[in-house]
Amino acid sequence: MEKTVKKVFNLIYESSGTNHVIVVQQGEELFLTLNKYCKQAGVKSGWLFALGGLESATIKVIYSSEPVKYDEEILDGPLELVSAIGNIAQKDQELVFHVHGTVSKEKSKIIRAGHLGECIANPFIECYIQAIDFPLTRAYDVKFETNTLIF
Repeated sequence: MEKTVKKVFNLIYESSGTNHVIVVQQGEELFLTLNKYCKQAGVKSGWLFALGGLESATIKVIYSSEPVKYDEEILDGPLELVSAIGNIAQKDQELVFHVHGTVSKEKSKIIRAGHLGECIANPFIECYIQAIDFPLTRAYDVKFETNTLIF
């Protein structure tokens, strides 16, 4: 497979087949940048893994499951994105990122984990996307009052 290395809209990436390695640069928002990249690269569904440094992060932790409700906390950096894992799906022909992560601060004294919301890179975030060749689709689930995968 042909390998591509490029720099587009403040990120550096390399891809080969269904494998994509992306470096989100300082000051860029993780999901906005990945959304742009996925659209440009034709990624419609896949798995996402990430780690790196953050200027700030929004963490959402579930406190109710029927309906699904979250507490939200905004953390200011510098922060370490220790690990993030999730999926990329589509809802109404738009990309949806469902990503959980662990963030630490101040020599690992403060650790938060949960759904990742807005994350600003500082100095960068390294990401791996494994695109898949069938569609992952989300739709609104009345019982849980949130978007879930449907097959």
